[in-house]
Amino acid sequence: MWWNPRSSQNQRAAARLPEGLRIYAIGDIHGRADLLESLLLQIDEDCRLHPSRRPIVVFIGDYIDRGPASREVLDLLLGYQHTKETIFLKGNHETFVHRFLSEPAVLDEWRLCGGLETLVSYGLKPSINPGVAEQRQLAKALAKSIPRSHLEFLDSLNLSFNCGDFLFVHAGIRPGVPIRKQREEDLLWIREEFLSCEQRFEKFVVHGHTPVHTTDIRSNRINIDTGAFATGRLTDSGVLTAPCGGADNSSDVDRFGEIGSHIWSTIYLTIRGGRLGVLKSGLVLAAGVAGPRNRRAGLSRRRIARERLFRRWRDGTRSVLSICLRGAKQHERDYLCSRMKKS
Repeated sequence: MWWNPRSSQNQRAAARLPEGLRIYAIGDIHGRADLLESLLLQIDEDCRLHPSRRPIVVFIGDYIDRGPASREVLDLLLGYQHTKETIFLKGNHETFVHRFLSEPAVLDEWRLCGGLETLVSYGLKPSINPGVAEQRQLAKALAKSIPRSHLEFLDSLNLSFNCGDFLFVHAGIRPGVPIRKQREEDLLWIREEFLSCEQRFEKFVVHGHTPVHTTDIRSNRINIDTGAFATGRLTDSGVLTAPCGGADNSSDVDRFGEIGSHIWSTIYLTIRGGRLGVLKSGLVLAAGVAGPRNRRAGLSRRRIARERLFRRWRDGTRSVLSICLRGAKQHERDYLCSRMKKS
């Protein structure tokens, strides 16, 4: 789904962040400590090269299950919170641990969601389909092996994070219900009612929960869960920035194109003049891992024929297409957006 810059003009103009703020939003991790560690290093490097008055790293939830290293993921997060301002949101998978410890039969449900992998990461050896007696034994073993700091971390998770005109939440919100009245069940589990809604919400929603092949950008929300446990991609990381002191943001455009060469299929959101920039069809489009020739500067707009660009996108070519449309003519922007949307 491609964002039409004309039909979404009002939505884009309304979305703002406080001045001088930068947010790095990370999707569902699901036990992939290797991917998380690599991404955190990239964020640290970006903060070093391009300092921000107040960088915040927001984690959308689902840190455990499915992947092989849930325990290591929590260890990384606990250590990282001492280095930067962080917001940890609660995912639906984080609800299983305490439920299992108090009610072992929950494992019948949890194992279908990747819970056995989490138990293995804590040194347990569950069978594929544990019976009642084994479930009780596993619950006792987990209670002894899981660090208290991990349990406290899981207890401390937030259900949502409001910042400016953005709402960060794990699964989504129920349409028609004010944000302050949303139920925890919906914030952690909702899918179709939220995903199919095309109406404007109170805030622009950044969420995960439902795996997508690449970042799914709509006029009222963006999904950054790219199924890391299965795809090896964490994450189509979103970056929201606001200008500092009204400074010109021309350097941000080049910077995002450069970062896109390091993270697969990365879509960056940028605030230009305090307003939400065009997503995936405006300021910056960074899709894929760059080849050596195009790694730094991306591809010049004037050197890419419109049809060639469209064919490469259509055929799924994953070389970088970092396009600064800031200086592009209106008919060129409309052409790319309309062709991609029709496809």
